[in-house]
Amino acid sequence: MRERAHRSRLHRDPQLVPLHLRPNDLVLLRDLFFYRFADTRALTRTFHWANGGKGLQYFSKRLTQLWRAGYVERFTPAFSRYVHGSRHFLYTIGSGKASGAARTGLRPDAIPENQWRDVLAEAAPARLRAREALLAIGLDGGEIDRVLHNNTVAAMRFISGDTSGVKHHALAAEALSAIWFRARMDGHQVEDIQPDGVADLSFREPDPHRHRDLVTAGGMVIVKPDCVFTVAGAAVRT
Repeated sequence: MRERAHRSRLHRDPQLVPLHLRPNDLVLLRDLFFYRFADTRALTRTFHWANGGKGLQYFSKRLTQLWRAGYVERFTPAFSRYVHGSRHFLYTIGSGKASGAARTGLRPDAIPENQWRDVLAEAAPARLRAREALLAIGLDGGEIDRVLHNNTVAAMRFISGDTSGVKHHALAAEALSAIWFRARMDGHQVEDIQPDGVADLSFREPDPHRHRDLVTAGGMVIVKPDCVFTVAGAAVRT
């Protein structure tokens, strides 16, 4: 009991705990993969549906178990001078490097090279666990590597207090989770999900003055939705 009382709620122990993944855990990891960053409230909707509305009182504990086992990373606004407001934990699936860097108490760009080697060694088991779980869900290995890398870059900026896309992704996840929860509760499947910028709706604007704030030097208006999915055969872009 004494050892548990001294566990940090912010920094994960380097020694990952063993954990058997349940089917609802895999659903949760799949949604978080596409959300990129999400807070507890958004992930609760996924768990509610995946678990048949049962066991919600244990959900926060289960999220903590997934974190201690290395399948997810979590941060709070306390890590960042940029993101304020809600004190809910923010979750992501990353390479483990940001969590390791946060444990040092230093900005990532101030961590000495020899200490970085320790951070990377500590992160490797978590990255392997997360990647294997995502492969088991059926996600493409190359896409997994791309998203884990992008999540890590954003998380590193977040814990440094720099401007990052974390707040944007967390807000998008809040909206997506509400849409997906309603669709699923109505008996629909959320399918054909394509994450962050894979879909490209960009177009060439013949009249540059029409969208002068959006047109690039090449005359294009860049439109790359954060997420594309289908419900009942209808494509939805957000």
